[in-house]
Amino acid sequence: MRPDPSLGSTHAAPLFHGLRPSSVSWGEQDGLTEQILLIENSRTMMLTWFFAGLCLHHVMTNPASKVIFWGPDEDRALQPLDYAWTLWENQDQQLKEAWPLDRPRERQAYMKMELANDSVLVALPGKDPDRIRKDHPTIVFFDETAIIERFEESYGVALAARPVKIVASRARSRESSGT
Repeated sequence: MRPDPSLGSTHAAPLFHGLRPSSVSWGEQDGLTEQILLIENSRTMMLTWFFAGLCLHHVMTNPASKVIFWGPDEDRALQPLDYAWTLWENQDQQLKEAWPLDRPRERQAYMKMELANDSVLVALPGKDPDRIRKDHPTIVFFDETAIIERFEESYGVALAARPVKIVASRARSRESSGT
């Protein structure tokens, strides 16, 4: 990662085809303090797990929220949703009772996780960017942006849909990681 002097020494410059938020801050309570987070990722950082957890927390604590997990294909769109399911299933029973599911997992669509508070997490393959606009998301999480065929168009549609948060992760290139 290259340091970006305009963001301070503890931040890295995201490399997303020239797309860049005005600032990125870490250390806040929920990790989602900026409207737009563009993050270079590596497999060892496990950021998909991290953001799946933050997205799950958001839908649990904010009724009628909608998160879209947008991936380059169905398998990779389902991955953060599967992580959210794993986190929900392994949490303390008191938390499950405080934020119950709408119905048991086996009775839910395989690409959704619906909670009783009218919140939902949805996994969508990145094929039709207009789907973002149709779903009116609270959060859009783009994973593996380097290989989403229409990422720039999808990102533009997400901005126009005006969600509360947009998070995008991209595998760190060898050039930017120094390896």
